[in-house]
Amino acid sequence: MKSIRTLLCVLLPATLLSAQQPLRFAPAFRNYTTDHGLPNNWVYDIYQDHTGYLWIATDHGVCRFDGYTFKQFPDTLNTNLTSVLTGAMAEDSLGRIWYVDFQSRVFYIENDTIRPYPYNHIIAQQKGATDIFHALYVAGAGSELWLVARANGGVLHLWGNGQYDRIPLPRQREILVFEKNGKSQYALNNRGNAFPAQITVRQHSDGKSDSLVLPYPPENRLLGGYWVKKLHNGRYILYIAGQLYLLQHQTILWMRPGDTHPLSLLEEPDGSLLVGYLQDGLVRYRSLDDLRANRKESHWLQGLTVSQVLRDREGGYWIGTQQEGVFYSPGLNSAGTAQIPLFEGRTIKAVTSNGAGGLFVGTEDAHVAEIDLSHPERPTWKQLPHSGSLFLNSLHYDAPGRTLALAGNPAAFYVSGHWKTYSYTINGFGQSRLLSSNRLSPTGKPGQWLSASPGQLTRFSLDKPNVWVDLTNSTYQTIIRFRSVFSAPDGRVWASRNEGLFEWKGGSTLVRPDVEHPAFLQPFIGMDVLPDGSLVFGPKGHGVVLWKLGENAVTEIKQADGLLSNKVYAVHVAPNGVIWAGTHSGLNRLTPVGPRRYRVDNFTVKHGLPSNTVNDVRTTPDGSVWVATAKGLFRFREKPGEAPIPAPLFEQVTVHGVAYAAATLHTLPHDSADLVVKFLSLHFRSGGDIPYRFRLLQAGGDSAWTHTHSQTVNFSSLAPGAYRFQTQAQNEEGRWSAVSTLTFTIRPPWWATWWARVAGATALGALAFAGYRYRIGEIQKASKLREELYRLEQSALQAQMNPHFIFNCLNSIQHFILKNETDAAVLYLARFAKLVRTALNASVNGTVTLAEEVAMLDNYLALEQMRFQKTFDYTIAVDDALDGRHTLLPPLLVQPFVENAVLHGMKAIKKDGHIGVTFRQADGYLCVTIQDNGPGLPKEQLETEGKISLGGQITQRRLELLRQGYSGQAAHTVVYGQPENGTGTVVTLRIPPTPNSKLKTQNSKLTT
Repeated sequence: MKSIRTLLCVLLPATLLSAQQPLRFAPAFRNYTTDHGLPNNWVYDIYQDHTGYLWIATDHGVCRFDGYTFKQFPDTLNTNLTSVLTGAMAEDSLGRIWYVDFQSRVFYIENDTIRPYPYNHIIAQQKGATDIFHALYVAGAGSELWLVARANGGVLHLWGNGQYDRIPLPRQREILVFEKNGKSQYALNNRGNAFPAQITVRQHSDGKSDSLVLPYPPENRLLGGYWVKKLHNGRYILYIAGQLYLLQHQTILWMRPGDTHPLSLLEEPDGSLLVGYLQDGLVRYRSLDDLRANRKESHWLQGLTVSQVLRDREGGYWIGTQQEGVFYSPGLNSAGTAQIPLFEGRTIKAVTSNGAGGLFVGTEDAHVAEIDLSHPERPTWKQLPHSGSLFLNSLHYDAPGRTLALAGNPAAFYVSGHWKTYSYTINGFGQSRLLSSNRLSPTGKPGQWLSASPGQLTRFSLDKPNVWVDLTNSTYQTIIRFRSVFSAPDGRVWASRNEGLFEWKGGSTLVRPDVEHPAFLQPFIGMDVLPDGSLVFGPKGHGVVLWKLGENAVTEIKQADGLLSNKVYAVHVAPNGVIWAGTHSGLNRLTPVGPRRYRVDNFTVKHGLPSNTVNDVRTTPDGSVWVATAKGLFRFREKPGEAPIPAPLFEQVTVHGVAYAAATLHTLPHDSADLVVKFLSLHFRSGGDIPYRFRLLQAGGDSAWTHTHSQTVNFSSLAPGAYRFQTQAQNEEGRWSAVSTLTFTIRPPWWATWWARVAGATALGALAFAGYRYRIGEIQKASKLREELYRLEQSALQAQMNPHFIFNCLNSIQHFILKNETDAAVLYLARFAKLVRTALNASVNGTVTLAEEVAMLDNYLALEQMRFQKTFDYTIAVDDALDGRHTLLPPLLVQPFVENAVLHGMKAIKKDGHIGVTFRQADGYLCVTIQDNGPGLPKEQLETEGKISLGGQITQRRLELLRQGYSGQAAHTVVYGQPENGTGTVVTLRIPPTPNSKLKTQNSKLTT
């Protein structure tokens, strides 16, 4: 018995190797789990809101997904630790998400904050002991709620300020199907043990209730499970414990046994159905008829419980499971990864045609399978025996020799159902070796091959060991590393080595093409030929290069032309001339649109590829494209439809660590120089890899775009002003979204605002004016004070001078009295009284007119003439140009000089003495000349008197005070001298005219 088991274990793998098995395909699902931030891998529901965010209900609360991260909001009531079941989420008219948790509490999320429903205490009072609400419906902005409990709870309706009523449970063993907002849920009264042969279904929709009796086989009652889903055209799919029904308008359209419990269903626009089952994955049915007949078109995620299926706005599919989180696919069409157990977890390294419309596929560790495509809609596959190679570099098929060649270590050849190797002996060593190869190429002759290996380029025939044409390192006495070899249809052999492209001529010589182009100096791996004979290859760093022998023109198609990468690892030319280029950034299709002009289309994981690492690619006659990737063999026929990318959303603006909602951002304070803008586009196909561009516009600023993959932009040192931040997102086809604009203004500091400047200027002006007024007032006060002091000092000086004069006059009066000259004493006394009165008036007024000055001098000289016994005479002459009534001068300014002339000049003269006083105008000045014919003064005394004194300290001080009131040349000056002819003294005073003085304009003429 034991030997039989051993024999079966040996024979069974051999049987499987040769057996054809159906080839099934699965989408390249993108799986999101707790490893990616999902709160829990047990997912109940998936919902997309009006903005485009995805909301996922899990066993640990609700989270939001934006294509980058799963976000749970701050929670103070442990809602993130309880289950939110299928159907327990809804969106209100304000865009808020509502949900009911496993503890029958209702919450809504507003402004990223979880808020409790204010009437949760009413729900707690009304729910039954075992009630768990499985569904929630919301009307308006949360003004009405409907909560559905599947078992023994019915429907609870709440509105207003805590008002409520209930839709009662159906009778025992009856089902209530409740419909609201286009969704349906069931409630079941399962009290009692009896299970009738008929089940009543009561449909409640928009306040209307209808009943329908369904036949039910009681023997299914142990299967358990209930489920309902509303379809288009008012139809319902109802599952009751092992029985599936299709209902419409209280009519049974069909029914059939269904031993697998459905949990979710998505009805496609084309009528196909995606049904998620309890522990049986996701099944696609072409139609309701196929569902009725249980004809499965595709079956994915087998063994998993699929609780929800959602198709998003881009056409992508989201599948929630209760074991492994969420699965996403951009499309559930004929594209998909081949489900071959042999290839699971392995890198597919190569794919090539089998010469009959089928394919050979090889993994990196040298496992090979053959795919039969004679019936494209029902392809099959079979595993080939292992070749014994350690690793595989590439696969090649020789149609004339019906041989599959595996380039690897060692190289192996599959002929007539068996693998064999090629041995050769190196001359001089006598040791046999197995051929290892980087690339193999059939020459077109049966059994004849070319091989490129690190140090060897070889031509050989499989049936002739040790007979080959060899180009080795020893031939060139240098290290030659061959990367690839290709036998063109015209018989030419092209080889790639580290130094670039060469032609192997005559089996002994490598010749570089006569083309000067840097692409020909770089190594490459893949090469193919266009229908016109042009070579197509991918030199390192040069993208895809096209060149025809005999021409100098070289065409490069690079990243700048739309290629995903300039490093190309695989090249394949389809019969229609379309070039396929594989890179480690995805797959490129180059479609000719003119002479040497190509349109470039890209295929990446965003289009459904399981990996962007593309090692090889082939097309088949049925129009399929087979792609060898790092995560399996992928097949597609048509590129998924383009998903336009929505304009980015502004999620948040942060200023100095303070977050602002973008919608409320209008003006910012002046110290908002450091600003962070967070934005994103809800484009799930991109898988969190979205190119963006942005710019910050200001009047007169730079409008160039800045490109980034980040969702945050940080601006620092922004000056006050009005700004417009604009951003766009780019989809998988390279097209940009609409522009999103965020407008905001950074206010200037208050001191830089126009009103502050106006107020400041006004204040400064007012301050300057006040300062000016104050200064003028101070100057005026100082001037008045100085003038007053000046007047007081003048009066004081004059008062000092008057006693001296009075004393002399009293002496004269005494002299006349003593000599008994009564008449003379009386006349003298009268004149003296008049002179004193005039002097006193002048001391008070500060100025005298020229006429008053002349009258006073005349009175004074008359008194002195009497005192000196008329030993001298005098004359007073006034220029006619002077207005005696309006010409003003300081009082008693001339008198001291006249007194000096009397006292000093006339003292020694006994007779014929003369004193002359002249007033005239000269150069705008009042010039006064006092001349006597006395003995005069010595020269030394004249110089001293001219510099220091003019009749004593009193007169000198008066002149100093008078000079303080004038500036520049307009000052009082005194000149002391002698007459030109004769003796005596001449004193000349230059007195500037005082204000209000008037001079006559007539010719000057002195009058006495």
